Amino acid sequence: MKKISKYHLIFLGALAQMNALDFGAMGNTSIGMGGAGVALQSSAFGAYYNPSLISIDSKIRFGYTLGARYSQRNIDRLTQFDFKSMISNANSLVQSAGAGGGGTGGTNATADKQKVEALYKDIKNLGDIFSQNHLAITSQNGISLQIAPGSMRGSFGSLAISYFASFYANISGSSDIANKQLVVKSNSDYYKVDANGNPTKTNEDDYKKHSIIAAIDNNQLANMATTNLLLQEVPLTYAYTFFFENSNLNLGVNLKYINALFYQQRVDIGKDTNIDKIVSDFKANIPSKSANNFGIDLGISYEIDLPKFQGLTFGFVAKNLNYPSFDFDTTKLTIKPQYRLGIAYNNPLITFAFDADILPNEMLSFSDEPQLSQMLAAGLKFDLRYLDMRVGVAKDIRQDNGFIFTTGINIFGFFDLAFQIGTKGAYDSLMPRYMALQLGGSFSF
Repeated sequence: MKKISKYHLIFLGALAQMNALDFGAMGNTSIGMGGAGVALQSSAFGAYYNPSLISIDSKIRFGYTLGARYSQRNIDRLTQFDFKSMISNANSLVQSAGAGGGGTGGTNATADKQKVEALYKDIKNLGDIFSQNHLAITSQNGISLQIAPGSMRGSFGSLAISYFASFYANISGSSDIANKQLVVKSNSDYYKVDANGNPTKTNEDDYKKHSIIAAIDNNQLANMATTNLLLQEVPLTYAYTFFFENSNLNLGVNLKYINALFYQQRVDIGKDTNIDKIVSDFKANIPSKSANNFGIDLGISYEIDLPKFQGLTFGFVAKNLNYPSFDFDTTKLTIKPQYRLGIAYNNPLITFAFDADILPNEMLSFSDEPQLSQMLAAGLKFDLRYLDMRVGVAKDIRQDNGFIFTTGINIFGFFDLAFQIGTKGAYDSLMPRYMALQLGGSFSF
């Protein structure tokens, strides 16, 4: 029977309790503008970004969107790490130390020191990789109908009904490599080797508990988890506008039914693990567990309506205020609240928008340190009647993706394409760490 270490229990505990997700992106207008949408008037997906926005003008809007985004951190470094070479280097060090008098003189001493330095560098690199890592593919799709005709908006209020389907697929790993030491085995003897290449004799128990070489040999160096999560949300949105002499205040609420479908599996990492195969086989699995709950979002937007200055809007949204949670037998998923501020200048020809996450949001991953996301986003939209174009830039201050440049184009309303790409490339590659592509459309009257 395979022995379950304390580290394995910690990892399984992490799998049993997850806190997610990031704020996300829905609708092509905002995606083309860096992801800013909390104070944006012209989006058909105001119900997603800020429920108060559905009452910000007297229109009926319909929109659809579908697409995907990709991001990764340190998984590419993991696929290139040579575990077998690390073990071979350690074994060679033990043999050399034994033949050269413990690595204290002659040519062996220099060679041993070089090998020890290489091994400690490997340990440091692995510790860095497992502290922050993930490979994520996300697809957010939806349709939304916002109903706010003038007569209804000024009396009863505004309504919207939407369907949002968000699919999250993730690979991430965790390890206690920081607690490992360079303890090696030579025949029936055991040695603990310091950073200068000096071996000290130790025992088998020390080797089993603390040796990174033993962990690799026994396929207990680390664990990786593959997770698929499909969230289906049906929000019913209500918003009301309070009209003042030189400003308007909009308040909105989402009451949303949420269905979650979940699949997860765990893989041990060691000398027999083919990391490339795990990543290449990374695909959507049919979720095996289902759970239901409801969520509450609140939104506020405040419009400046001066005679010679109109269109400046401030927005704030708080999503999932009730901490909706889902039990999947051995795993519990809790979606924590998400808070975002926004400002926009909404002009018929040129629109500017800026959003900022107030607090970091936890991502769906199992690395040693929580993977966090905290977005800053800004964008411009140029409306040319039958054609509008959008550009933007975003920065996730918690992720190492560089700047994310965005663009989008809308032709006749119903054909809309948006694209995002990060400036930071993968390890030893020009492949960006972040990309997104979204197709959609909308119309209003």
